[in-house]
Parts: sequence; structure tokens; C-alpha cells
Amino acid sequence: YYFVQRSNNLVIFLKINEFMELFKEREKKKEEEGILRILSSFAHEIKNPLNSLKLISYRLKDKMKEDYPEFEKVLNSLTNSVEEFMNLLKPFYLKKERVKIRDFIEGVIEKIGGELKENKIELEIKGVNKEVYFDLNQMEKVFLNLIKNAIEAQPEGGRIDIEIFEEKGRLMVRIRDYGIGIKRENLDRIFEPYFTTKRGGTGLGLFTVKRIIESHGFEISVNSEEGKGTEFIIKT
Repeated sequence: YYFVQRSNNLVIFLKINEFMELFKEREKKKEEEGILRILSSFAHEIKNPLNSLKLISYRLKDKMKEDYPEFEKVLNSLTNSVEEFMNLLKPFYLKKERVKIRDFIEGVIEKIGGELKENKIELEIKGVNKEVYFDLNQMEKVFLNLIKNAIEAQPEGGRIDIEIFEEKGRLMVRIRDYGIGIKRENLDRIFEPYFTTKRGGTGLGLFTVKRIIESHGFEISVNSEEGKGTEFIIKT
């Protein structure tokens, strides 16, 4: 992208690629925030009639002296799903602490050591151990989700590489697997709520990851090639 200024015999070209990328990113963020507001409103609109249905079912149960277990099961499941989604849309209240990034990630890895062993996954972590400032509980969810995704992407066993490095004054964490990869047409959608290609998946995992990352002022990006693997990069 170029900005062009003409004056008599002089033409000035200013390259504004970075500005345009920043503008696009902000516009995309505005669009996402608008979608979240709509979804939140929609969830509230659904919850009200669901509560009324639950009340009616209880009254019917008392009046008819008869149980309807399947109906109650579906109704409770739907109510729980709506409440879960509403909780996800609430703003995060971060309790930030200073921590050494590599020590922190190694602690997360210890918690799923059994899962790694069971799935025949080798994991290597390398890089710097710089101090970062974030909410430990929320960021633990982020790393658990990304590592578990990497495990699931390699059902026959495999390898996960985690690298911590600095680039242009920012601390970066790269999590890479060598599994099935993500189809090109799905790459732009993986952070959308309820988008999933997994059987039995909720489609809320990476959506939550992105919200936590952005609530800290961090960034997350993904690179993937089908059949060769996927890498997520967190920029703090």
C-alpha cells in the first residue's frame, strides 16, 4: 500500500503497509466485538424462555405425577450450554503476577505429563526464561488448550516443540506439532466461537484462548499445513 502526494514536478510515495495492516486488524477486532455483543444479547434472549420452560416442566411434573427424564435432560443440557457461553462472553478480570515464562510453562507441562506419555508424545521446551506479567490461572488455560490440541493432532504419537525467544523487543512462545495440520480454508475460522472440526468438540477452546490472550494485550497467530503440522505463536 502506498500514499501518494503530488506537487508540481514532485511525486512522493509513502509505503504504508504496516499502517494498513494495523487498520485492518483494528477493523477486524471491532467486527469481532460487535459479533460478541450480538451473541451475548442472543444468549440472554434464549435463557429467559429456557427458564420459563424449566418452570413449566416442574409444574407439569407435580400436576401429572409423572417424570419426563429425556425432556429434562435436554433442557438442562441446553441451559448449561447457554450459561457456559454467557460466562465466556463476560470480561476477564485479570489478577496479574510476575513469573518466569519457561518455569511457568514447564509447570503446566508437568500437569499433563501422564497424557503426553499415554499418547506417546515427546515434548521439548527450549529458549529464554524471561520474566512476564500475566494472570497465571488464565494463561494456564491457554497453554493447556494449545498443548492438548497438539496432542490430539497426533493420534499415533509424535512430537511437540515449544520455543521461547525474543523478537523485535517482544517475548514470543511458539508451540509446534507435526500432526494432521489445518485445512487452508479453515485457518481464518479456528478462533470463531462454535467452529470445530473435531468430533464432539465444542468449538470454544481456541475462541477462549484468543480472548484471554487479547485481554492481556498479547497477540496470537497460527501457521499450518495440512499433513505437516501446526504452530501457534504467542506474542507478549
